[in-house]
Amino acid sequence: MLQELDTSFIQVHKSYVINKHKVVALSNESVQLASGVSVKIGKSFKQQVRDII
Repeated sequence: MLQELDTSFIQVHKSYVINKHKVVALSNESVQLASGVSVKIGKSFKQQVRDII
């Protein structure tokens, strides 16, 4: 499914794909979205998330 989305979307956890343009805060453990939702970052995705955001 991720391949069908544009490059604005990234996978941050095995169960979560987010729009990187909606990220308002980033920590070692999670990303905070503009909607107020906090999404946990999976261990295998941490470096990828840091490189992209």
